[in-house]
Amino acid sequence: MRVPALIGGLRPPPSHADIETALRTEVRRRARSEEPLPSAWTVWLAPRDFDRISGVRGGWPDTLADSVLAEAVTRGLVVSGLVTVSWVSSGELRPGRFQVGCARQTDGLAPRDEPDPLPGRPRLVLPNGGTARWGSAAAAGLEREVLLRPGLLVVGRGEDADLRLDDTSVSPRHAMIEVDEDGRRIRLSDAGSTNGVKVDGVPTLAQDLRNGNRIELGEATLLFQRGDTQDDGGRQGGETGDMVG
Repeated sequence: MRVPALIGGLRPPPSHADIETALRTEVRRRARSEEPLPSAWTVWLAPRDFDRISGVRGGWPDTLADSVLAEAVTRGLVVSGLVTVSWVSSGELRPGRFQVGCARQTDGLAPRDEPDPLPGRPRLVLPNGGTARWGSAAAAGLEREVLLRPGLLVVGRGEDADLRLDDTSVSPRHAMIEVDEDGRRIRLSDAGSTNGVKVDGVPTLAQDLRNGNRIELGEATLLFQRGDTQDDGGRQGGETGDMVG
């Protein structure tokens, strides 16, 4: 069910499986809250991908909504209303990238805006399965961005991880990422993994993340970015890009 890839070296649009995985990950992240799970879900797409997916794959929102509901039921969550998934075109996203979010249904059955992102939009960038080759996002064929929010994010292979990586070298609870309230400090720590955590090739138990850091969890690799990092051949870990507010 993948939208056909484009020619000319551009990333293909995200697949149904890519978006479904991201939605289920967000459900698991929000499962820690005692509040009902929001029911109005939004997928932000680059304009090119929005035109292709919203026009060609009209049945995706229904099947994705079913996946959100199934994940909620599995985790015993109460949903605040009828689950819906809608597309939004965002000029801030490059082709092949997407983001997901949610809000409770209002009386008009329209999702409220997501909270403003933290300064510099701190995020993890990863491809399908959570693995990446050395180098830039473009070289690694990266397709997903996970915006970081204040609080604790557990990364691992297990069902209870907030961000799941489908890689047998990754422990069920491999690492934790703590984000302070204003997003200025983002700290990565090993959660007692079997195969360890490395940042830019150096083993670590805990350290603060900086723009461009390459995070290795077993054989899975993620990129941490903050600011308007372009696909420019890859920054070495710790090199600071231009900040955006």
